Amino acid sequence: MHRGAVAGHDAAADEAGGLGPDRRGSEAVLTDEGMAALREASPTHLRGIERHFSRHLNGAEAKAIATGLGKVVDASARAGQTNRSRSVR
Repeated sequence: MHRGAVAGHDAAADEAGGLGPDRRGSEAVLTDEGMAALREASPTHLRGIERHFSRHLNGAEAKAIATGLGKVVDASARAGQTNRSRSVR
């Protein structure tokens, strides 16, 4: 994974366990090698999501979580804090 500073933010401070003194976050960009590793790990990850979370929710509960998280994503986008990472397909 390639990590870079965002608006002068020191990514090493984030990696050390904090967001840094100004509380800004950082952006990570996956390399092609990192994306390949993520794709390879996806089936295992998705099985874990199913085993530990999804199978315990009924349709209404899953929809409520999706609706709530959608509101968080929308608010973040309005605040200009969108996640610019590539999606895994």
